[in-house]
Amino acid sequence: MNITYDAGKKVFLLNAEHSSYAMGITALGFLKHLHWGAQARRIEDFFLKPLSEVEKTIVGIDNAHEPGLEIKKIEKETLFQRMDEEFVGWGGYFYGDPGLKATFGDGNRDVFLLYHSHEIKENEHSCELRIRMKDNVYDLYVDLFYKIYAGLDIIDRWVAVTNSTGQTVTLESAMSAMWHFPRGDAYRFSSMFGKWSGEYRIAQSMLNQSSITVETKTGISGHHSCPWFAVDWRGEATEEEGALYAGTLHWSGNWRITAQLDNLERVRVTGGIHDFDFAWPLAPGEEFATPVFTGVYTKQGFGGASRQFHNYMRAHVLPPLCLEKPPRIMYSSWNLYNFHIDHTQEMEIAGHAAEMGYELIHIDDGWFSTRDNDYQGLGDWEVSDKKFPGGLKPLIEYVKSKGMEFGLWVEPEMVNADTKLFKEHPDWVIHFPGKQKTTGRNQYVLNFAMKEVQDWAIGWITELLENHDIDFFKWDMNRYISEPGWAGEAVEKQKTIWVRFVYGVYRVFAAIKERFPGVYVQNCASGGGRVDMGLMRYCDTVTLTDCGNRWDRVKILWGYTQAFMPFTAGSSWRGRMWGEPALASLAMAGMRVDPRECDAETKATIRKVSENYIKIRHIIHKGDLYRLASPYKDEYVAYEFVLPDKSEALVHVTGLKSTYQRYLPMLKLRGLEPCAVYEMNGHPPMSGEGLMAIGLDVTFESELDSYLIHLRKQP
Repeated sequence: MNITYDAGKKVFLLNAEHSSYAMGITALGFLKHLHWGAQARRIEDFFLKPLSEVEKTIVGIDNAHEPGLEIKKIEKETLFQRMDEEFVGWGGYFYGDPGLKATFGDGNRDVFLLYHSHEIKENEHSCELRIRMKDNVYDLYVDLFYKIYAGLDIIDRWVAVTNSTGQTVTLESAMSAMWHFPRGDAYRFSSMFGKWSGEYRIAQSMLNQSSITVETKTGISGHHSCPWFAVDWRGEATEEEGALYAGTLHWSGNWRITAQLDNLERVRVTGGIHDFDFAWPLAPGEEFATPVFTGVYTKQGFGGASRQFHNYMRAHVLPPLCLEKPPRIMYSSWNLYNFHIDHTQEMEIAGHAAEMGYELIHIDDGWFSTRDNDYQGLGDWEVSDKKFPGGLKPLIEYVKSKGMEFGLWVEPEMVNADTKLFKEHPDWVIHFPGKQKTTGRNQYVLNFAMKEVQDWAIGWITELLENHDIDFFKWDMNRYISEPGWAGEAVEKQKTIWVRFVYGVYRVFAAIKERFPGVYVQNCASGGGRVDMGLMRYCDTVTLTDCGNRWDRVKILWGYTQAFMPFTAGSSWRGRMWGEPALASLAMAGMRVDPRECDAETKATIRKVSENYIKIRHIIHKGDLYRLASPYKDEYVAYEFVLPDKSEALVHVTGLKSTYQRYLPMLKLRGLEPCAVYEMNGHPPMSGEGLMAIGLDVTFESELDSYLIHLRKQP
């Protein structure tokens, strides 16, 4: 891991663990992309095209005017150079998707960025390069950041725009990065699409001479798309083989990723905060920073890219508690009773749940104010005297006496119209003044772009957590943002609401994590509606989806794990039978069953399932993921987890269709120690080499079949 700069050649070279990234400064001052891909450590191997006679005249190197210079050659040379620019402003002779679009204080809209200076910072864990670009006329500075990490092939990129012009500059589009790929017209583009309860579905298509855009304009990062992409040559990358580029954006609001193949066979992917309904007035002296856009190159296909992202999350994204503590087996009141909960009911349930191996009692919506349905109470965060006459403390104490943890649900960003909060602060609601307010799930969205709203949320959440012994804190968001107006503010500021809202949410999450580092925080937005690297910095787990069907969940998990670690995918599931199939979610956090209605036999079975899960969940929590069989191609799905020291592994196989007496192809494992011998449940011992070369013999007797195979290395 190192970053070098050759002043003579004017070339930057970033060497990651097994990959390299290079760019250079042309004589015209452009920052030209040179390479991203397989490792090329010798900086002398990179060349910048020398100035042509035409270009010498343009930049004044040769002052002697030569009659007959062809304007067509000037246009061709300039256009060709600009197609490879590392980060392009909208202006000049360029027709691709720009990285930055802005209007200067005098009305000029041409942004032409040239190299100004650079700085390299290094330590044992990472190296960071900052390249400062400047507009060729105005004092507008654009810092391009590149960060690489020890042991990874990850590159973090982001941009900071500084206005030193003396007048306000209005940013109309500010992307985080423009990714370039080797020239060619046969690239496949992969992305994710979905819907509520059906997120993270994989879509793939070959690029042609046009653009493909994936995006969200709902105010949150899903459900309809996920801020992730992958690009591979001719669609040849498989799960474990082939060169692959992939990226994911650290942003929880509106975003856009566009892939473009131009007429010169140049492929670029540009991504960042969505420019739809976006404008950011940048006053003199102010800076605007974009979210991080993380990229990876690997020769090990989609699985290799996933493991790079997962290792990056472990080392540089997730909170410490998340890495120390796997998700607990949870009872949630919402799965069974919705709003209809009370003290007596939950006390009874807690007693039975403790006998069945549950580790966490979670009280969902309905515990506060007048909250008996979704028309009322949301925003007034006092414990309901009717449902919990003595408050929550007696229930919490009882849960703790049974050896379990206690969790609570909140939805801070929302408010009902009947509440004291709404009546006292109607201006806190996002809306266009003078227009009818539209509700979603009978609620309005509070304007978290406002500091006073953020302070209010931090205040009551802090009081709630200080006064109650809460272990698990679930933050939900159950509607999209609409009518993005901001009462009392000029239209220029109103168009910043999409961005300021997200940073406001981040501020509140960060305050919770800082003040209560021992509280396990779950991020939920009607299931998987706001899942991205940005919010994962403040959360220990996310709600994967509201879908409770295990057959659908294994498909959803396939897409989710392309970028995100499987053990972060919490939530509960519905099962049609007990036993090993109960572990189909792989990151099990809950079971949707009423403990009071279970007979002794069912209780004993569930307890056994819980105990078995607890024995093996450390492998899911700490292990590397290998996706062995795809639910998109096969009638079954298979996942494998391998601990870093290869001492244990876990294989999960489940059928997706009618599989009576179905003999599967030999299931070849991955990532094991070849010379080690592994003991397994249901199979004779085999060497790691044999398991990877020969495989396991797996047979389904019915469509309900699901297997968990636990491998332990013999001493």
